[in-house]
Amino acid sequence: MSHMCKMMEGVRKHKGGCHCGRVRFEVTAPTQVTVFECSCDICQKRQSRYFMVDAERFLLLQGHGDLSTFGSSEVKHSFCTTCGVQSFFIPSSGDNTDSVGIMPHCLDPGTLKKIKTKKRNPKKSKENDDPLHRAMATA
Repeated sequence: MSHMCKMMEGVRKHKGGCHCGRVRFEVTAPTQVTVFECSCDICQKRQSRYFMVDAERFLLLQGHGDLSTFGSSEVKHSFCTTCGVQSFFIPSSGDNTDSVGIMPHCLDPGTLKKIKTKKRNPKKSKENDDPLHRAMATA
């Protein structure tokens, strides 16, 4: 079982993408997921909520040329150049370079049965189990 995505009640293929439809992806993930809601400055401004999957479970179906990317040494944020929606991100350092963060609100309706939210404050948490912010907690 993947350490990024705990199986709770079955796994299936989910499809999703940005608002305008130029960026589309497929991800194999549980039908019940734990979504991280981070309180770091950038995540709060962007209202970032995500769950992590192993990179091998993610496939970008279309939109390779429609993505604009910015980021830090920890993560690369990719946005649709037409509508500006970020539907996924790729960590670029730490324990998660083989994973992808999925924004659950960008999945097509009807495939997720339950979303559990886990609030994270990487600056205050010594036991930071949020995979993206684990490396950032001491920064």
